[in-house]
Amino acid sequence: MHAKDKKARPKPLATPPTRTALPCWPPRSLSDAVKNYSERTVENRQNYLRYFVLWCGERGIVQPAEVSKAVLERYQRWLYHYRKEKASR
Repeated sequence: MHAKDKKARPKPLATPPTRTALPCWPPRSLSDAVKNYSERTVENRQNYLRYFVLWCGERGIVQPAEVSKAVLERYQRWLYHYRKEKASR
């Protein structure tokens, strides 16, 4: 990852999410699971979850129940091709 890529932040969503919507999950999902982790580790995990949530939002996946094994596999393939494309630049 390049230095300028690290500074890139996900853009906020146009409509405010409901409390059960996927965009609310990154901070909530990590709040109970971050015991004994460094601050940097927690920040990284939050960022990775935000990127996943944005990817899902771009595909119309907004509720946690819509995230299936197939969706996770599509995201893994997308990450693979994204990273491969960046490495070839």
